[in-house]
Amino acid sequence: MVSEFFCSRHDIEITPSQFFSLYKSQQAELIWNLLFIQNTPLSEACQGVVTILKQLGLTEELKSLDLNKIRGWFLKHMQENSVIDIEIDDSRVPDAEDVKGVDQKLVVFTKACNGRLATTDYNLTKVAQVREVDVLNINDLASSLKAIALPGEAMSVKIIKPGEESEQGIGYLEDGTMVVVEGARNKIGRDIAISITSSLQTSAGKMIFGKFEGFTQMGTSYNNQPSETKHGVNNRKT
Repeated sequence: MVSEFFCSRHDIEITPSQFFSLYKSQQAELIWNLLFIQNTPLSEACQGVVTILKQLGLTEELKSLDLNKIRGWFLKHMQENSVIDIEIDDSRVPDAEDVKGVDQKLVVFTKACNGRLATTDYNLTKVAQVREVDVLNINDLASSLKAIALPGEAMSVKIIKPGEESEQGIGYLEDGTMVVVEGARNKIGRDIAISITSSLQTSAGKMIFGKFEGFTQMGTSYNNQPSETKHGVNNRKT
């Protein structure tokens, strides 16, 4: 969304350094106003966000495209959650007021409160670790819960855009994992079967690499199914 914001902005005079010095909520407001309100029609990425919000039940909130109403919906549901306690603390920490940069403020505030910082920001995770602040990277947590994609396994994926290399196509799993497929550049919009060749796991997310094997059959799913030899023996080692 951030890269799309900078590619789409027309009359907004803001440099990347100025943008990243803003609070995350301010960054979100700029992105929302430009990509979801001013830009028509919505890009494929924005349509994906709207689809997910509708699936969560925010149909009424989306009618006005009011970001604060959407935030309120999430806050309400988090506060009603019986598993976790949500408390909003508006108190100010003097040490945090004297520092510049949102990331630095978050780190100082967390340290002063003797708390734990939860984030999806890879760079913020590293800054917190250097400052010896207890930090949890949500991407690391999500990745630890995902099934491992082993070379040789088969899965199905829909190709939605071309990759960086001449023969590559890009698709995404339901959990947002990017899948890079060799030999699939000319198969955009098609559901295909692939065999996994490798995967890459980082704090910024996960990527799966594979090669095109064929088009999926109606009613056949290849997701996370182990490959078989010609004798029908599972080739996964135990």
